[in-house]
Amino acid sequence: MNNILIVLQGIQRQEHMPTAQQYQDLQSEAAHKKLQTDQASVTVDKLQQGGNILRDHLLTKIELKDRQTELEKISSLEQKIPQELKELQANIDVQPMLILVTHMYRE
Repeated sequence: MNNILIVLQGIQRQEHMPTAQQYQDLQSEAAHKKLQTDQASVTVDKLQQGGNILRDHLLTKIELKDRQTELEKISSLEQKIPQELKELQANIDVQPMLILVTHMYRE
């Protein structure tokens, strides 16, 4: 009886086993899936590298923009400084006159 049971279990297992063609198809499909996974992994790596390059490029552009802003401020100062010097010189020229006029009114 025990032997019959073992034979019946073996037959049931064989019924659920794939045929040789099905097994080859499954192996082929598994190999194809592995290839796709490997390719996807390479793509992810390239995208990450591209993202890093893009981030670096954007940082460079931001730094360039900051430097341009600083240069504009310096240029603005270069234009303002001569005007302020003229105003200071005018005040220096006027101050002795004010002292003289003030001194004259005290007497």
